[in-house]
Amino acid sequence: MSLYKEKEYWNNRLKKYGAVNTSKVGCINPIERRLIEKYVCIGNVILDYGAGDGRLFSLYNEIKPYVQGVDIADFTELINKEKQRFPDLRYDHYILNPDLYSCQYPDDNFKACISFAVFMHIRPENIERLITEIMRISEVLICSSYNGELLAEYDEQHCFLHNYEKLFKPYEIIETEKIGTGQFWVVKK
Repeated sequence: MSLYKEKEYWNNRLKKYGAVNTSKVGCINPIERRLIEKYVCIGNVILDYGAGDGRLFSLYNEIKPYVQGVDIADFTELINKEKQRFPDLRYDHYILNPDLYSCQYPDDNFKACISFAVFMHIRPENIERLITEIMRISEVLICSSYNGELLAEYDEQHCFLHNYEKLFKPYEIIETEKIGTGQFWVVKK
């Protein structure tokens, strides 16, 4: 296994490609839309874990939650552009540092945590700790990942196969959905 230093890798990737190949601004999958609209309401305080460049801003602007976005890479410039497009959106942005897996929020701080296509990039020795931390601070987790059989194609992006059924076993899985290469989960305490 290579020496994968998450923060260094994702900041270098951002510098090399910009938002391209990390996420696409404004590109919201219909399942992402449905799940966020179902579990997030006006005024809810939510965490966008792996916020990237703010691709979910247009949907958040429709729903009107208070969003705290975090990411490992410094997407500040791109986030600021999105904030200009949606000046009424209540959004605060933070760069995770130094401990990527300790959220430093009080218990039950968030109605929901949104984390699409992030967990697959978390090293196996850290994934359980991260999910435990997110479930400590959130009532509901809405997340997605790619199917494990396709990980070989994404090796250069440092994707790891995780057993989500096992990771979510201490919690209640209230919804799952597969689409193409992706799997979505809604999990609550």
